[in-house]
Amino acid sequence: MIEAHNLSLKMGPHCLLNNLSLTVRSGELLAVLGANGAGKSTLLKVLGGQWPASSGTVRMNGTDLNAYSKAERARFRAIMPQSTPLAFPFLVWEVVALGRTPFGFRSRARERLQALDMLTLTETEHLAERRFTQLSGGEMQRVQLARVLNQLLSSSAPQKTLFLDECTASLDPAHQHQVFQLVRALTRLNVAVFAIVHDINLAAQYADQVMFLKAGALQSLGATTEEMTPEQIKRAFSLNTLGLAHPEVSRPRLVASETPVELNRRAQSILQEMSTAQAQTSPSDSAMIAAS
Repeated sequence: MIEAHNLSLKMGPHCLLNNLSLTVRSGELLAVLGANGAGKSTLLKVLGGQWPASSGTVRMNGTDLNAYSKAERARFRAIMPQSTPLAFPFLVWEVVALGRTPFGFRSRARERLQALDMLTLTETEHLAERRFTQLSGGEMQRVQLARVLNQLLSSSAPQKTLFLDECTASLDPAHQHQVFQLVRALTRLNVAVFAIVHDINLAAQYADQVMFLKAGALQSLGATTEEMTPEQIKRAFSLNTLGLAHPEVSRPRLVASETPVELNRRAQSILQEMSTAQAQTSPSDSAMIAAS
């Protein structure tokens, strides 16, 4: 369980987070949405204990986060960042085995068997003996998720927390849904999930709650069926959408309108100037350009 009260973060003259409060209960999935630079990843880092807040409190499982050492936190909460650079040519299963670092390592054979189970969860077991550095971006992301799951599911803590920062950014549509179905299964194991999501329809379909951030401040927070609306999407992203009823489940669905966004006036002017200049290019000029 995650609880944050009046959370703020300032760096120099900049206010990155402004008086945020939220609760994610065990067994819930909170999807966090907002435009680039809205403060989503910053909030994750503060809630996960990677960055200290300037003011406010974070409690995890009823205890102030600062009361735990880094080693203690790693035994009940796992974080998957946007990217995890790894230059060493580890085998894929060895990367997944690193998830058990907070708990100590056993024999190589036992670690490999457990790593294979985690790879099965993310449908990457066929990559186990490949070099991690030889994988595609999407394969790397699913292997890193298996590593994070290895950490989380090795814990005997009754309440666990999973932080995900755009965990499906590099995945094809089928694997995006596979990952979120897996995350939903984790909530049934009493895991609290805080997930930063850019795909509004993935959030609409799988999240219990949605939180919209704008310029480091709370725009809205509540049940997905109530908050995932064209009005909230417009406020958060300046994107025009239409709300539709999902044909199979009681979940909202949003599609971009005929004119979802408009280019700013300066961009329109530059494109118009380029179009005019191209139209005025003489046939001889075109031939010279082609020849060069």
